[in-house]
Amino acid sequence: MIWFGLALLALIAIVFFTSVRINFEYIRKAEDDRIRIRIEIWGLIKLKYEIPTLELQMLFKGVGIKHKTGVAVKQEPVKKKKFRLTPNEVQNYYRKIYKIKDRMRDFNAVVKVMSKQIKCDRLEWYSKVGVGDAAMTGMVTGGVWGIKSIVIGLISRYTTLQTEPKMNVIAAFQGSDINTELHCILRFRIGNIIIAGTRILFKIIKGREGLWQSILFRA
Repeated sequence: MIWFGLALLALIAIVFFTSVRINFEYIRKAEDDRIRIRIEIWGLIKLKYEIPTLELQMLFKGVGIKHKTGVAVKQEPVKKKKFRLTPNEVQNYYRKIYKIKDRMRDFNAVVKVMSKQIKCDRLEWYSKVGVGDAAMTGMVTGGVWGIKSIVIGLISRYTTLQTEPKMNVIAAFQGSDINTELHCILRFRIGNIIIAGTRILFKIIKGREGLWQSILFRA
């Protein structure tokens, strides 16, 4: 029984101090989009995933149709639409990111407790933007710069940066393609996340108790 207890404590200690490293890449070249995720544990266990974004679209839209009569229904092949970026779309992305930023303020203290346990070892984001028109390309490029600044600002705020972020946007006045490469490496210890998660849980419970007491006093 004692050996079992010691083994259990040793296992908990190993899990607690386990370091996890996540390498995230998003690459878009012409019409080809890919997401690559590599997870390393103790530098020994390595898990790799590569997901074409077309598969993600199929997953969210649903693949295959079932019919109760057993009659096979022909499935239309998924067509990949050509991606075009316009100033209006850039503004829409801008507004969405600002909404996310505003909503995060409500949970600012709570999120910081968790996220500051996450170290960012690498953050690079390079893009080449061309929409076929020189003036329009200039406008879109400026908008993309703004979006990147907000996103990297959020990452900087809610993680501990170990290196200076790098980003660039090149205006392709003669082209009409959107190419981008995003590389991000995150690192954390499972024990730190457990502690931070516990603190957040207590904070949420305490907040609910305060809210419940205020409701009782109002009544």
